[in-house]
Amino acid sequence: GKAFVIERSGKLVATSANEKPFKLDGTTAERIHAIDSQDKNIQAAATYLQSNIQGLAQLQDNRFFSDSINGQRQYLKVMPWKDEMGLDWLVVLLIPESDFMAQIEANNRMTMWLCFAALVGATVVGIYTSRWITRPVLKLSRASEAIAQGELDQQVEESRVAELNVLA
Repeated sequence: GKAFVIERSGKLVATSANEKPFKLDGTTAERIHAIDSQDKNIQAAATYLQSNIQGLAQLQDNRFFSDSINGQRQYLKVMPWKDEMGLDWLVVLLIPESDFMAQIEANNRMTMWLCFAALVGATVVGIYTSRWITRPVLKLSRASEAIAQGELDQQVEESRVAELNVLA
């Protein structure tokens, strides 16, 4: 994100971007307007503010905006700042949605992978559980078929399932 401070006239006072908020004209420094900033995000935010706030001079309370700026969803907060020495500035914070959504999206991906792992784990456990139950049932079924065909000397192994032991 970016942070910058502007006067009510729109001139830059300070910026978090790697640029100076003024131009040197010989030996005199002249502050630049935010819309003339070299930083494309600050420039776009200043242009957005000028078109959405009717007169920066009249802004007296914090304002929050959420819109597409520079082709990317951005959150913009403008806060007036005054002191007893007569300074009257606007502090502007510009945060791309991707800055804080990246962690949420990473958490969503991790949750998806954990759900997939839980599904695979539950499927594997289900397969082994069903084999554990069906193996003794199949042995009991084969023994009963053999008894039905006259082979009466069938032995069925004991099972860990009590009900199957009763049937055996």
